[in-house]
Amino acid sequence: MMQLVSSGNIGNISVAILVATTFIGGYYAVLSAYLPRAFPVEMRYTGISLSFQLCGAIFGGTTPLIGLWVAKTFGAQWLPLGIMFLVITGATFLGAVFLPNKESVRSDEVAAGTLHSA
Repeated sequence: MMQLVSSGNIGNISVAILVATTFIGGYYAVLSAYLPRAFPVEMRYTGISLSFQLCGAIFGGTTPLIGLWVAKTFGAQWLPLGIMFLVITGATFLGAVFLPNKESVRSDEVAAGTLHSA
């Protein structure tokens, strides 16, 4: 995709944006099903909110800055930026694999008081 963007052709740039937004859409599509299972019922809303907002605040600002620094340092080469995205992808994969999966609990069990902690 980096080569498509660096070509300067508006058609190639449009294809690169289309591919990138498709992957971003795939990420957001599974987020609503994945995050609730990552937190116990008692703190689910707080856990989802804090994790989503803190990651957005911390990495949403620093990742573009690091990307700009890499692009400025290494010039118009796409390989260093590709390596940066590969590292980010690897960290995301490891986080997803090692995240504890909490058993899904129905809200009526919590409301009825039938939920017991171990």
